[in-house]
Amino acid sequence: MQPSLIVIGGSAGALEPLKAILHGLPTQLDAAIVCVLHLPAGQPSSLPAILGRAGPLPTLQAANGAKLEAGHIYIAPPDFHTLIQDGELQLARNPRENRHRPAIDPLFRTAARQYGSRALGIILSGTLDDGAAGLWAIKQAGGEAIVQSPEDASYPSMPQAVIRWVQPEHVLPAQEIAAMMEAWSGQDNTEQSPTRKAQVSTPAPAFPENEGATPASGMELSPFACPDCHGVLWAAREEGPVQYRCRIGHAYTEQNLEMRLDENVEDALWAAVRVLQEHASLSLRLANVSPSMAERYQERAQAYTQHAETIKRMLAESPQSNFNAGEAS
Repeated sequence: MQPSLIVIGGSAGALEPLKAILHGLPTQLDAAIVCVLHLPAGQPSSLPAILGRAGPLPTLQAANGAKLEAGHIYIAPPDFHTLIQDGELQLARNPRENRHRPAIDPLFRTAARQYGSRALGIILSGTLDDGAAGLWAIKQAGGEAIVQSPEDASYPSMPQAVIRWVQPEHVLPAQEIAAMMEAWSGQDNTEQSPTRKAQVSTPAPAFPENEGATPASGMELSPFACPDCHGVLWAAREEGPVQYRCRIGHAYTEQNLEMRLDENVEDALWAAVRVLQEHASLSLRLANVSPSMAERYQERAQAYTQHAETIKRMLAESPQSNFNAGEAS
């Protein structure tokens, strides 16, 4: 029989609590552990080595096709979603979800689908709400949920978002999570308690895990376009967090969609500044080569420069930029 599965997700501020959790684990554990932390693409990750020194269990970078083994810890590599299929790890460069690859939701979603009541999801410190929809899926499938206490987290907004949408069985400081993991792994999780069965409802629409997929049943057309590819976004509206997904696979919760749209607005405004400055430079050159039109070209150059400066002031003074600075992950 396959071992039970523990999936852990975190973002900003999650490294230290994860190290504390792994340090507190026993030398043997009747579950496999898969961890996703938001990582930048383009450079190797030292997380497996760092986390391997933190505790007694073997810690490996997740590899495509690797069989999940009890008492082993697998760390998602940069720029690949880590998924679960038939007791094995799958690495996929599918479109980013919640602006990240690896993202937490794909791992949790496939853990829910494959392991059901034998899955335990854990969310640590981070910003915004990646992981909320995935942990909700685990709960709907009969699994259990642990969330780091917001008071214990360096960045509490991710735990707070999860607590808002999911009713986790445990909200704990990081130092107490390892003991709960050990206790859970020693239980018979193949059968749900009557209390857990009463909480399980119809699962959310199952997002496809491959590119080029059509929208899942139960999803409805949204008024928004995908900020990455500009295709139509479809919305899954169930009891849990609203999730948006385009046809090729970009996916967002509402908070992450707002953040990505903010980024697009800023990109568009800076592009406008560049074009206006180019127009100003070209108008000044034309003023030098066309004496009869010099005054008109100089006026145009001045107007373009003023418009560019106005947009730059808007960007500098925008209260949204300060808000995003506190939420970026």
